[in-house]
Amino acid sequence: MKTHIQLRKAIFGVLFGLFILSFINPFLSAQEKFRKTPPLPYPLPDLDFPALESFMLSNGLQVSVVQRKPQPFVDIHLIILTGESLSPDDLPGLASFTANMLFKGATGISASQIEELIEYIGGDFSVTTYPDYSVFSITCLKDYLNDAIKLLGQLLTQADFPKIEVNNVKRDMFYNIVRNTNPELLGRKLLFQIMFNNHPYGKYVFNSSVIKRLNRKDLLTFFDKFYIPNNARLLIIGDVDLLEVTNITGRHLSQWEKKNVETYHINPPASNTKPKICFTDLPNGDETTIFIGYVLPKEKTEDYFSYLVFNQILGGSHISRLIMNLRETRGYAYWAFSEIELFENCNLFYVKAKVKTEYLYPSVTEILREIRSLTMNRVPNHEIEQAKSYLIGNFPIQISGHKEFSLKASEIVALDMEGIYWENYYENIMYVNSNTVFETFQDISFLNPVIVIVGDKDVVLDHTKEFDEVEIYDNEGIFQYKLKKGIENDSEL
Repeated sequence: MKTHIQLRKAIFGVLFGLFILSFINPFLSAQEKFRKTPPLPYPLPDLDFPALESFMLSNGLQVSVVQRKPQPFVDIHLIILTGESLSPDDLPGLASFTANMLFKGATGISASQIEELIEYIGGDFSVTTYPDYSVFSITCLKDYLNDAIKLLGQLLTQADFPKIEVNNVKRDMFYNIVRNTNPELLGRKLLFQIMFNNHPYGKYVFNSSVIKRLNRKDLLTFFDKFYIPNNARLLIIGDVDLLEVTNITGRHLSQWEKKNVETYHINPPASNTKPKICFTDLPNGDETTIFIGYVLPKEKTEDYFSYLVFNQILGGSHISRLIMNLRETRGYAYWAFSEIELFENCNLFYVKAKVKTEYLYPSVTEILREIRSLTMNRVPNHEIEQAKSYLIGNFPIQISGHKEFSLKASEIVALDMEGIYWENYYENIMYVNSNTVFETFQDISFLNPVIVIVGDKDVVLDHTKEFDEVEIYDNEGIFQYKLKKGIENDSEL
C-alpha cells in the first residue's frame, strides 16, 4: 500500500514538473535568444542622404541630381569612366596628363580666362585621376550654375590643348613627383606599385622619367577615345531641382558627340607567392612609417560590409585593436590605422603606422599577429556590435559637411554603388555578424603581405636585419638593390 502511494506521488511529481516546464520553456527559450542577439544601436541616427534623381541626355550622358537645402554653393562633378588603368602600357600617366589638361584652354578661351571665369562665379575647380575614373569638380555659387555648365560644355566640345599649356602641365607633374617628401604619400605610392606590379592598376603610379614621353598627339588620341558622353556621368549637388538641371544640361551638353565606347575587363592581380618587404629612403626622417597591404576580392555586396566591420575592429578608429596594442599597451607606435580603398575590380586593404624606429620589427610582427587573429578566429560578438554601432553612428558625421558629402557622393556614383549607400547602408551593416565576417575571410590569404617601410636609411636599415630579404627603392619607386639576411648589400640579387 505504501509503495502504491509513493508511486502515485512520483507520477504526480513528474506530471507537475512537465506542466511547469510547459510554461517555463518558452521563457527560457526567449531568454536564450535574447542573450545571443545583441541589442540594436537604438535609436539610429538620421542618415542624411537626400534622394538621388537621374536622367539621361540623348547623347548617353547620365546626369544625377542631389538636392541639398539650403546650400549657397553647387558642386558639379564630371566623372569620366576611364582612369590610369587604361593608359597605354608604354605611357603610364597619360590619363592623368589628359585630365590635367582639360581646364587649360579651349577654342576661344585661354587657361587664364578659364581661371578668371571660375573665380568670377565664386568658385574653384579640381582634377583627380584614379585607376578606374577621373573626376573634374567645379564649385560655384548656385546662381551661376548655368555659366559653369556652359564652360564645361565648351571645354569638352572645343578642347584645344595649346602647346604652351602642354609644357606647363608636364613641368608641374614633374615637380610634383620629384618634390614629394611626405612619408605617407611615398609609402602608399610604393605599396601601390608593388601590389599592382604587371597589372593595369600599376600604371596609376609612375615616376618622373615618363613625363618627357607624354606628348600632345597621344593626349588628343586618348581624349577622343574616352572623353565621350556615353563614357561619363555628371553629378550636381546643391539647392537645385531636376527640371532646372535638365534644361541647363540639355542646352549646353547635348552637343557633346556620342561615339562607340570600348569595354574593358580588368582581372584582380595575382596573389603574392611570398611576403615582400620593401624600403624607400626619406633622409632626415625622425620616425619610420609602415604600410602593410593586401588585395581583397570584390564579389558580393555583403562581403564589402564585412570588410568595413573587420577594418573598424582592426584599425578604423582610436579605440581599435592596432592603437590599443601598438600605442597604448606596448608604446611602439605614434599611431596605427587600417583603411580600405575601393576600385572597380578589387579592393585594397592596408595598415599604416608611424612607429619608433627601434621598434620596427616588433611593430610589423604585432600588426601581422592582429590580422591573423581576426581572420583565423571568430571575432567576439561584443566587438562586432561595437564596430557596427561606431560605423552607423559615425557615418552621418562623415558626410555632415558639404565637401565631405560631395566627395562621398561622387565616389558612389563613379563606382555605381548608389543602391548600397542611398538605400540600404544601415541594413547592410546590421546584417554583419561574427559568422559572416569569419566566412568572408576564409578564402582570402593573408600569408603573403606587401610590407613597405619609409624612413632614413642611415637609421632604419640597421633595424631591418631581422627580415629575410628587403628590396631597396629610391623615392620615385625605382629599384636599387636587395638586402638579404647576413649579406650587407648585393645589387646583383
